Amino acid sequence: MTQPEFTPTQARLANLCITTKTLGKVTRREGNTPKTYHLVEVPRQLGVVDFATDDHEFALNLHRQPGGITKPLSPFYCNFRNLGSEVLETVGLVLAELPKPEGVKFCTGIPKAGNAIAEAYSRVTGLPYRELITKLGEGPEAKLVPHPEAIMGEGEGVLILDDLITGAHAKFAAGKAITELSYDVVGFV
Repeated sequence: MTQPEFTPTQARLANLCITTKTLGKVTRREGNTPKTYHLVEVPRQLGVVDFATDDHEFALNLHRQPGGITKPLSPFYCNFRNLGSEVLETVGLVLAELPKPEGVKFCTGIPKAGNAIAEAYSRVTGLPYRELITKLGEGPEAKLVPHPEAIMGEGEGVLILDDLITGAHAKFAAGKAITELSYDVVGFV
């Protein structure tokens, strides 16, 4: 199997993802057996892409779901929160290399990490950014709803950006909230 060639911007981003460190929260599974497991958040320096330092890292949102606490933990983690300006600009440049769906008039992000990425994408591409979604609550109970100050759409096409995807629940909730504002969701990045 041949390895795909990176564009120069993709190679720069890959390097930044390994070398850039920011303070992040690692969710760890503590306890000796499935009956005693519980999740705790611990701050530590993380790369944008980082790897578990032991068998207790990384618990994700799916581990907070019913029955999820006993599922295998992730051996790596993508930390797209609190990114520096160089990493965000490079993310925007890489995403700008992707073909843009037809009919896109605006972009928006899924709170919170997706907002910064969508704003960076907007700066690089010139595609206007609109804050259309807000998050109510935290964790698995959080709800994505139309932002109270969002401008109503008239069927304009919106591209939704976010930091990563696991089960797509947030993407579907964001799409629903945006269509409630009379926009047409034309793509996800």
